Amino acid sequence: MENNAKKNYKWLWILLLAAFSLSLSFFLTIAAVLYIMAFRRKPMTIMNKVLNGANKEPTEQEKMHDKLHKETDEWLKKQDTTELTIRSEDGLKLYGTMIWAGHDAKKTVICIHGFHAEATGDFAGIAQCYIRNGINVFLADDRAHGRSEGELLGFSWKDRRDIVEWTELLINILGEDNDFYLHGVSMGAGAVMMASGEPDLPPQVKGIIEDCGFTSVTGEFLHVFPVRARYIRKPVVFFASIINRIVNGYWLQSASALKQLERNYRPYLCIHGGDDNFVPTEMVYRIYNNIGVEKDILVVPKAQHAKSFTMDPAGYEKKIIEFVNKH
Repeated sequence: MENNAKKNYKWLWILLLAAFSLSLSFFLTIAAVLYIMAFRRKPMTIMNKVLNGANKEPTEQEKMHDKLHKETDEWLKKQDTTELTIRSEDGLKLYGTMIWAGHDAKKTVICIHGFHAEATGDFAGIAQCYIRNGINVFLADDRAHGRSEGELLGFSWKDRRDIVEWTELLINILGEDNDFYLHGVSMGAGAVMMASGEPDLPPQVKGIIEDCGFTSVTGEFLHVFPVRARYIRKPVVFFASIINRIVNGYWLQSASALKQLERNYRPYLCIHGGDDNFVPTEMVYRIYNNIGVEKDILVVPKAQHAKSFTMDPAGYEKKIIEFVNKH
């Protein structure tokens, strides 16, 4: 009897070890797939299907925005522009375009686009607002986007350091007596919020505009997880964080806009779409409530993700120009 009991315990341990190994392999595999889809420069086809839906018809807002994007691309060709480059702290060559409202203009907005997007898309129409109000616009290509080097996205956290470098370059070009503002959309909004907490962000930056930014990278990852798989999302994001620490140098938990806001002293303008399901609208209220300095907010009814300007161009322009001129 005693020998049989020992054999049974042995098999029990073997089964438990096998179950643990299978579970670990399962979560690691899902985490690796999630990581590749989210952080690769060129997302896999499946990523596009997950984000956009297979054979999904564009919404009316998307059609309106695409039209505005094309108009902005054509408008940019006729503007007075200068191409600029920097080397990031980790050695990547990054590109950006300065659009001149006037070479003697004393205000410049640094625009940071979002996830797998481009500046003329996320700032379609917005760039024109600044230029016609006499404010220079700098459109950055995020790392691993557009012309900029890099195979892995910065997902706001590494982008925050790139923003500091871009700001320093522009101060050297335009002079220390110029005023600068950071304006980010989506992942770019996360980046400008995180940059605002950097102790070496130059004091010439007078204000921050964040449009549909997330509270943290992990918070956004947990939100976009498919509903039917929500029960596995926390361990998957945990393992994705380990992968990112190994290949990209930081824990996902470090990339928190809310934590960076605690060290910010600059005025804020928060913008969000009232029907944003990708970065949920409730996040803007959490961000707004965590800002301990002068602040303002604009929530555009019925606007989907990154479509606030598309839905209310007049209201959006009025808000951003008043904010920049005030500070």
